[in-house]
Amino acid sequence: MIEFTEVVNQEPYIYFKDCYDKAYALEQRNIEAASLSTISLGLKPSSRFINVKYITKKFIFFSNYQSQKGQDIDDNKNICLLFFWNKTNTQIRIEGTIDRSSEVFSNKHFLKREFNKNISAIISKQSARLSSYKELENEFDLAAKNYKDKSLERPSNWGGYEITPSSFEFWNGSDFRLNKRLKYTLVKDSWRKCFLQP
Repeated sequence: MIEFTEVVNQEPYIYFKDCYDKAYALEQRNIEAASLSTISLGLKPSSRFINVKYITKKFIFFSNYQSQKGQDIDDNKNICLLFFWNKTNTQIRIEGTIDRSSEVFSNKHFLKREFNKNISAIISKQSARLSSYKELENEFDLAAKNYKDKSLERPSNWGGYEITPSSFEFWNGSDFRLNKRLKYTLVKDSWRKCFLQP
């Protein structure tokens, strides 16, 4: 589930929240999951699912800054975020730019997380090679034991990312492939709305 921490009184955000509420009411599984696409320095695209945790005017998730994803983001701030909710047959594509959250915000979120999730964040060298999965399990068990009675601090290589949208496209599937496509594009400080051919 996504936490809406700010009510943005702008059409694409209102429409997004309406789509979200309809899918949530139908008990959409993994409603916070979205595919994040990045582009490397060598212009190679890459996609993976992330969990959006908060929505303000930005879409916020958390990850390892030293991962392949983090490297791509350091090299190219342009991204695409894609939700699909099968309960309502709705796809929402968001294009925009991405930056790291403040340390204060990342720290605040880290302290709200479960102990085991934070242990995973502390030990993870995301995307690095492993000799075996057992190696990772052993490292986790050792760290969990060592940190058992200690207060955890957010590792500096883990924190929030904030996506600032420049366009939204809402796709609603329909019979006979007569799909409804509604697009909002940010021009200066206002959102321009149009419909697209299916």
